[in-house]
Amino acid sequence: MMPRLLALGPLLVLAACGTSAGPAEGAPVEGLLTVEWSGTHRGSFSAPAVGRWCGTDSLIEIIAVRGDTGIGLVILGQDSVRPGSYPVNSPRLFVASRPQALAVARWLGENEVLGYEGRGGQVVLTESGERVTGRIDAHLRIFHETTVDSLQLTGEFTRIPVHTATPPCGRLLKPAGT
Repeated sequence: MMPRLLALGPLLVLAACGTSAGPAEGAPVEGLLTVEWSGTHRGSFSAPAVGRWCGTDSLIEIIAVRGDTGIGLVILGQDSVRPGSYPVNSPRLFVASRPQALAVARWLGENEVLGYEGRGGQVVLTESGERVTGRIDAHLRIFHETTVDSLQLTGEFTRIPVHTATPPCGRLLKPAGT
């Protein structure tokens, strides 16, 4: 599953999750990822999200998709994913140190699909286990090599259910033997 995340494949093909009847008055909304971005483009996004645990690479990937917009996060722990701060790195580079996080965003612009990848910032995980909760504050840059564009992505995810990923899973750029 992780190779497709890095290629933004799931963000192109996953259908948006259905919504439930809604939370009780004053209850926290569970299973939701909510973000906003600023920079050259401004916007916001909120959608149900799903988490997948990859035990062979000690990571959780979180994907939220609604319509033409998708956000993907990967949280890489040492032997498990625990509450704490995870610095955001580029998904195009293999960084052996842990903990760390990866972030991607895509949506339909006026004439093309705009895809961004994390280049800095952090994901702070406040709850882990069968559900994950946390927040993101990351600097993202557009994928196009000929275009210089970046944005700041901030938001939170609340009690995202985490399921076991079907192997093979893990990072696309993970060198053999690591």
